[in-house]
Amino acid sequence: MDKLEKVLKWRVQLEKSSAQALAVCREQRELAEAQQDELGRLELEYRQQYIEKKQSSSAACQQFLRFYHQLSQAVQAQQGVVQRLEAQESVQVQKYVVCHQDRRALEKLLQQREAAHKIDVARKDRRSQRPGQTNPMV
Repeated sequence: MDKLEKVLKWRVQLEKSSAQALAVCREQRELAEAQQDELGRLELEYRQQYIEKKQSSSAACQQFLRFYHQLSQAVQAQQGVVQRLEAQESVQVQKYVVCHQDRRALEKLLQQREAAHKIDVARKDRRSQRPGQTNPMV
């Protein structure tokens, strides 16, 4: 039983570290999503400002297109970052679930063994307390 308890303690620590890693992944994903939203808002705002100005010069139009293209690339790159972080979070959730299930299974096994041990001890005590049975060696 001592070894099983040590394994259970190790599993609890593993589950805690997995939960911490999951929390970090979620925090990073939320931050990346906030940055993506901000970039999307800037892209939309820049586009609306350009439409409202209605500049007709060719140089201004090309300058807008260059900056808008760079901004669009930044938005797409941020979308890739968010997707990568979502995938990492999904993997981390799976790891946490496995750790949690393993820990719960070990706890259940330990409880079953303890219950079986208590039953065996109680049976031995009842056998030794039966009247009429004397120890012939005494």
